[in-house]
Order: sequence, then C-alpha cells, then structure tokens
Amino acid sequence: MATPSTGLPERAEPDNTNSVVLSAARTRRKGAGRSIYNASDKQLAVGCGFVPGTVEDLGTTGATIVMEPDGYFEVPFGFGGVIYGRFESGAVGSAYVTTYA
Repeated sequence: MATPSTGLPERAEPDNTNSVVLSAARTRRKGAGRSIYNASDKQLAVGCGFVPGTVEDLGTTGATIVMEPDGYFEVPFGFGGVIYGRFESGAVGSAYVTTYA
C-alpha cells in the first residue's frame, strides 16, 4: 500500500553525513507491515527505533540490519516506531518504504 497523501511509497535520499528518517512512526497502525527496498548503489544501515551508526563503523554502533544494494527487508510485524537509515558514504539512489494496511 502507498502513503496516504501521494499514493507512492515513501522515498529517502542519501545524506552522506547524517542518518535519514526512512519512515515515520505508525502508532495508529499496529500490526501494519512495512517493507524497505534499497535502490541505491551502496549499503544501507537500518535502525528500527534507533539511529544506526555509519556502515563503516557498525562494530561499535550497531544496526537492525545492513542492506545490500537492491536489498529488501520486511520490518518485524507489529513494529510501529520510527525507522532510520544511514547510507554508506558516496551512495547514489534511494530507499523506498511501503506500508501495508
């Protein structure tokens, strides 16, 4: 399902110095599923409910998952919090988040 206002999946662009919000909290949609597609040419560190560290420094900062280019991830069922992402330095492309009602 798409975002309510545009009919399109949410899209996040790389910011090579900061994390980005991939998807806002969905507290009224408990149980609604979300999926993430990494359409960039670099890895994407995802944090469900927390800001992940840089891909290059995950040994000390952590992430829920590190997605490869063209990777797909199903957010755990029932998670309604904010999803953050941090692209590997120099990434070109986007990440797309689809919410299923």
